[in-house]
Amino acid sequence: MFRHGAAIASLVLLVACSNRPSAANFTLVSDSGEAWQLSNQHTAVLLSFGFTHCADTCPALLARLSHLAASAREHGQTVGVAMITVDPQRDRPAELHAFVSRFPGVTGLTGTQAQIDAVETAYGVWAQRLPKNNGDYDYAHATAIYFIDPNGRIAAVRDDTDTDASLLSALNRAAAT
Repeated sequence: MFRHGAAIASLVLLVACSNRPSAANFTLVSDSGEAWQLSNQHTAVLLSFGFTHCADTCPALLARLSHLAASAREHGQTVGVAMITVDPQRDRPAELHAFVSRFPGVTGLTGTQAQIDAVETAYGVWAQRLPKNNGDYDYAHATAIYFIDPNGRIAAVRDDTDTDASLLSALNRAAAT
């Protein structure tokens, strides 16, 4: 779901770098209504983008990431999972909480449209609102997963089409710091 080849080239560059680039810091509102800042996490974080009205891709990805993080925690690794909404108009903290509570260990993040746009830009995430015939709308968006280490550096970038083994390898790289 990436727009053209620029986003893919950026991801390849990020993954190919021997020095881990810093993850852009941001502050948004969590699904519990509290401020959530990336730099305050001090754990490995699996960061994704999605929205609560998604029928299939977002729930499937969050289920995979929740399971992956739970497995890592069973092996003594400290890992958080966060999903930033691409639809802040509908995804307020209460809606996010109802959605992410289905996935243990996942925190939903929202903010103003300007805040979400700034984070999407900082991470090179593409999202586009798609109108429906009935006046409602849907979203198409990138399915990148950012594996951020406890020092706030991007250890790897994957997407929802990667194998579980690939995701686990990326998580181990992020958590090994």
